[in-house]
Amino acid sequence: MDFDETERLLKEFEDVPSLPEAEKTFMEIADYPYWERAASNILGFFLSPTNDHGLQDTMLESLLAAAGQHASESELDIENVARETRTESGFLDLVVDTSGLVVGIENKILAPVANPLGEYGEWIKKRAGERRRPVLILLALQRPGPGVNLKGFTPVTYEEFFSQLLREIGPRLPTANDRYVGYLLEFVRTITNLNRRAEVSTAFREFAKKNAENLAKLEAQLEVLAQDMTDRVASLSGKIKLAATSPSYEVTGAVDRKEWSKHLAKGHRFEIVVPTDRYPDKESAAQAIYGKPFNKLIPAHKAWVHMKMTAAKLAVGVYLSPAEWRIIVFQQPDGDIREFLEDKGIQSSPDEWYPNTGHRLCFALSFDADASEVAKKVQLLIDDLRQPQESR
Repeated sequence: MDFDETERLLKEFEDVPSLPEAEKTFMEIADYPYWERAASNILGFFLSPTNDHGLQDTMLESLLAAAGQHASESELDIENVARETRTESGFLDLVVDTSGLVVGIENKILAPVANPLGEYGEWIKKRAGERRRPVLILLALQRPGPGVNLKGFTPVTYEEFFSQLLREIGPRLPTANDRYVGYLLEFVRTITNLNRRAEVSTAFREFAKKNAENLAKLEAQLEVLAQDMTDRVASLSGKIKLAATSPSYEVTGAVDRKEWSKHLAKGHRFEIVVPTDRYPDKESAAQAIYGKPFNKLIPAHKAWVHMKMTAAKLAVGVYLSPAEWRIIVFQQPDGDIREFLEDKGIQSSPDEWYPNTGHRLCFALSFDADASEVAKKVQLLIDDLRQPQESR
């Protein structure tokens, strides 16, 4: 299959009808439909009855009903809604504390279920104690396959949840905030569109039928390219020295980053734990990060303040796409590290692959750049990041 034939095939593919622009939601226009964190933030906002949406506890009632969990009115007095709550071995997407329940919600859009659900469940049970009842829900776009061990989590699809929600929301509309109801319906339509797109259109089936032989050749070429890129990234990772001499910070790696499906890229990341003393106390940190007194923060934000006061986990991501090598620095969980990089004298720019997450692009080299040259850039960046500030 020559390049002219490939270009013709791709041009024809561009002409296959997709979802009309007029039907796109704001989240889709902003390229956020697949972001689990964005979805979790929206769910968290509407789960909290103290926010201005005026829907009270409709979201929680609907989710519990979809999960087959009966709860009495006395159990549903919502005390707190926390997002990205730190457990012993990870972050649980949503935790809802009520007068009689502790509800742990793991949210999945398109990602596989690879979280430590067993540990999450034990953490929720411990938090519930003797006084409250633990409820574990896996909210997902699609129901997990039979081979997935959910460790006590009840699977609920978004379709099931929204079906219940749209039935329950009616009586609350007269006193609800129209603006936020509109946002909620946009969210429902965004997630529903993701399911719609899982269906293959007639136009695409005809396109695949017409071009079956060339598509098979194109797939084979992509597999060869993917393997070549995997080998080159592995070669680079083998050249990075991870051993640190005192007083350098610990570095771990390389962790495989499977980016092929979205960016036609392969990559590894190296993680660095960096102690920090930027904030003298928790009140200063709370004001700087959230603009609120420490005692006004939800538990997850309090935990994040403590972490920011003591240490930050940085990651250096190295990606190879058909266009270029990209070396990116980011924080886990996401956070703005621009000032930190500036303090280190490291030049960077916002990363277009992961907008609005704090990811910073430090180097971009051509696809043909030698792995040794790229490794030198990565090594210099890692060594600078893991060097204590006073030692520089």
